[in-house]
Amino acid sequence: MSSISQFLPEPKHPSSGRQHEEAMAESSQALVAPQPAHEIPAYGQRSGWVPKTSDDFGDGGAYPEIAMLQYPLGMGRKRSKKGNALAKQVDGNGNVSYDALVRHGRRPNEVVHSQFKDMIPLRQRADFDDNQEAIPERPDAETVRETTERTKQALEKALGKHTGAKVAKPDREPTYIRYTPNQQGPGFNSGAAQRIVRVSDMPVDPMEPPKIRHQKKARKPASPPAPVMHSPPRKLTAEEQKEWSVPPCVSNWKNIHGFTVSLDKRLAADGRGIEELSVSDNFSRLAEALISAESNARKEIAERSQVQQALARKEKEAKEENLRMLAQRA
Repeated sequence: MSSISQFLPEPKHPSSGRQHEEAMAESSQALVAPQPAHEIPAYGQRSGWVPKTSDDFGDGGAYPEIAMLQYPLGMGRKRSKKGNALAKQVDGNGNVSYDALVRHGRRPNEVVHSQFKDMIPLRQRADFDDNQEAIPERPDAETVRETTERTKQALEKALGKHTGAKVAKPDREPTYIRYTPNQQGPGFNSGAAQRIVRVSDMPVDPMEPPKIRHQKKARKPASPPAPVMHSPPRKLTAEEQKEWSVPPCVSNWKNIHGFTVSLDKRLAADGRGIEELSVSDNFSRLAEALISAESNARKEIAERSQVQQALARKEKEAKEENLRMLAQRA
């Protein structure tokens, strides 16, 4: 037979007797199972062992022999950012109330119509009582005056941010300064020994354009960005990749980036190997003309030398004949 104590809740204020404390201690020891001691394998015996909790690291750091991401004491782990999730709320009938989504970020005294019944007139609602008035009472004169004053102060505060720096303070009274000029005499300062100067703030027109020119920031793009039409992506073939591999441009005169280009590549890029070498017939004609001119010149030189030798021989013979005749006469 079950006792009535099973259906009663636990006492909120337990007695402070010694027997009660001993009973509570025994029950807690019976409920809490003894936890086994946390053992970490020794060095060299950690193959297949993976540290999962912070107790696996103890007071030390990561294990270099285990190739995996390790976060001893939570160091290096990315902290998750707090989200802006709202708590789930339920109305009096047990249905989920989504008013928190609409009222989030608004003033507490702001009227927000978030339910479907707000669109139905008061006289046609199911929870409308015939004893109450369909049109609420209008605010009294004191409430209207307070609301008007509060709105006026808010507008003045908003306008004061823009025009407060330009408009002079009206409460500031002008000041008077008396001074004595250094140059005294009837010809200076119209004969006056002292002067009084009135110093006051000059009123500034709040509609005057600012003297400092502010540069406007670039306008942000529209909320829906303009769609960019692209063809469907397709994989490139090996031939297309070779066609699109454009080598860098290297000049024969300047090499700022320090590219190393072999001589055969430079000659191929120069275009000298593409040209066809063709020798004109005029070169052979010129060579033949030079050879014939040289042979003719040699012949003329040889003939000229022979004529000179013959003339020299005749002249020598004439001299010898003259000397012989002179010798005979003597």
